[in-house]
Amino acid sequence: MIEILPLGERPGCIEQLAQWHFAQWGPFNPTNTVERRIERLQGHLERGRVPQTFVAVDGQRLLGSASLVAADLPSRDDLSPWLASVYVDPPFRNRGVGAALVKRVAQEAQLLGFPTLYLFTPDRAAFYANLGWQIVERDEWNGCQVTVMELKLNEE
Repeated sequence: MIEILPLGERPGCIEQLAQWHFAQWGPFNPTNTVERRIERLQGHLERGRVPQTFVAVDGQRLLGSASLVAADLPSRDDLSPWLASVYVDPPFRNRGVGAALVKRVAQEAQLLGFPTLYLFTPDRAAFYANLGWQIVERDEWNGCQVTVMELKLNEE
């Protein structure tokens, strides 16, 4: 049975998450090493605040993660908070795990009183649009074209 839990309940997942995240997004920001990602994730363990990470698990098996962070795109530091680092281990993709993680982060942002949640994606705008996200603009990050999107939380 798949559960979405705060990372604070599964801190032993941090190293695996950091490795996954570096493998997935390292080319966008190669100075952000696995070690730096581990350090950052260690700051995501406290519940009820930003930053925070949630993990999808099936028993002891880690399936993926998603984070709620204050800022994620340097050119848009006027927007906050952000859904970030949505990752699902490839064997478990297309099974609703990513959607469940996105929904849980949105619920947390809403519980914390935020009216809007933002994200950026280089290639998954259609996935997020299917979950109710709207395109805000197109931007560039480290030489890559990205789509900035928002989710109005008071409309969920």
